[in-house]
Formats: sequence, structure tokens, C-alpha cells
Amino acid sequence: MSLLHRNLALKIDEATAWYWLFNEWNSTTITKEEFSDGFHTYLAVNGMKIKKDAVDKEYNCVKNTYIGEKSIDLKTIMDEDTYPFLAPLRVLKIGEKKILLKTHLNSREIPVELLIYCIAMDNREQNFEGNQISIEVLMEEKCQVGRYFNIRYSELIDMLLEAENKRYIGLNNNFGNRYIEFIGYDYTSLLDKYFIG
Repeated sequence: MSLLHRNLALKIDEATAWYWLFNEWNSTTITKEEFSDGFHTYLAVNGMKIKKDAVDKEYNCVKNTYIGEKSIDLKTIMDEDTYPFLAPLRVLKIGEKKILLKTHLNSREIPVELLIYCIAMDNREQNFEGNQISIEVLMEEKCQVGRYFNIRYSELIDMLLEAENKRYIGLNNNFGNRYIEFIGYDYTSLLDKYFIG
């Protein structure tokens, strides 16, 4: 499920609302009004004209992808063509006053093989050249695991240490800056390890 979530969050053209929420929106909380205003502004700035009503519907689609309420309104699901198929991942939850909260994913939701696969695929140029990438980039840049998985820094470090112990990557510390080093591993094979075991 975490791979499906990642794929949705990176689809800037096909799943723009998902991309925006998990890459552009900086806060871990969002109200329906903030979503509507922020997403509508993002679309306008990027030359996309869309009615406010359609933006409200996008909010419901995103929310209903991740949050399975006890009583599911079948009419809403049919109208918006959504179903909470990613609810078990718990990427989003409803807080007080119906505020959506982004939760921090960890190694229980993201096995280390999947994490390293995602990092390698998100940074193909560095991967194929055997280069390094800053852990700060992984945490803060759009379309990186720190953003769309909302991973805490300490959790990411623990997972990267496990990956280094399994010889998937190298870790370097240069003058206080931490980097991962792609070491020529066949990172696409990590999907087999993730799915097959």
C-alpha cells in the first residue's frame, strides 16, 4: 500500500490533488477550507482553470482514499468514484474539528527494501551515476520520501542504517552533512524482496 501511496503522490498531472497535498502543502494539518483555497491557488498559479466546486470534490476524493469511516456513504463513493482503499496505511487521519492530519510513517509501514527502492527511483540520475544524495534533500525536497511518506528524521536515519547494514547503500558524513551513497546495487530487485520476501 505504501508504494501505491507513493505513486499517487508523485503523479503531478494525473493525481494533482494528491501530489499537491503530499509535496506542496507544508503543514501536517489541513482543513477543508485550507485545502480548497490552497489547491485552487496552486492550480491558478500553474495555469489550470478549475471551479471551486471541483476543488471541493477533489478534497473529498483525497480524504476518502485514505479515511474509511465506520459508515461508508455508498452514494458519495459512487458520485466521486472513491473508496478508502489506502485507509489501512493510515497516512491521513481525522483530528479535532474534522481537521485532516498527516501521520508519520515508519518502518512498520515502509519496509527498508521499499524505502531504498523509492529513494533510488526518485533519484535515478544520482543512482545510475553512483553518486550521493543528501539526507536533507530526502527530507525536505518535493517528490522525496521525507515529504510524501512524512517520515521523521530520526526514523529515516534508523531505516538508512538498516539499509547500510544490508549493503543496499553507503552512509557518509561530510563535515556534519549526511549523505547516502548509491553503490551500484540493482535497486529494482528490491521490489522482489519486498513482495516475495
